[in-house]
Amino acid sequence: FYVVNRVNHKDSKLFKKGEGLITYTEIMGKCRATKAQVEKFMKWAEKEEMIASTRTTRGRIRFIVNYARFQDLSFYKEDLKKTTEKTSGRVAEELEKVPIDKNVKNERMKEEKYMSEKEFEEFWKRYPRKENKKKAREKFLKLPLKDFSKIKEGLSRALASRQWKIDGIIPHPTTWINGERWNDEAEEAPEEQKGICF
Repeated sequence: FYVVNRVNHKDSKLFKKGEGLITYTEIMGKCRATKAQVEKFMKWAEKEEMIASTRTTRGRIRFIVNYARFQDLSFYKEDLKKTTEKTSGRVAEELEKVPIDKNVKNERMKEEKYMSEKEFEEFWKRYPRKENKKKAREKFLKLPLKDFSKIKEGLSRALASRQWKIDGIIPHPTTWINGERWNDEAEEAPEEQKGICF
């Protein structure tokens, strides 16, 4: 849907109807997808002949195959009529069978919840490099709440690592969040630096 909405809806100087310059980075940012997911989707969509692309000096121009046909409402009228006839009676029957369980709904809402200011402030208090708090907050608040315990554990490992503790190489907080660095394995700093004088 994102790709369909991003392509031109009418011919312009740069692109024809159904074409557009869309990067993986753009799709990743707007759809919250990983690079691997975007690549997998694009390969599948091209294989299924839904999307085609051509390489240019500025990147890849993507275009929706048969875009004009799919934008014509008359194309859908017959399908809509058939679908409505088939499903109108069955939908009411199926809805009556579905139990309304508030606990299931509440669980689903919890799973979809993202980080809040509370979790960000806890993270920020512990993170040693205090730079560009606004940008770090924006990125952090887009993370799923279920990852918070992993983030805390990863930060604890990083704080005890040789790179942070001894070498003093601490990434920018936004870089750490963007790279999901809490998943990194860190070499622990030795308890004592024997033979080193300061």
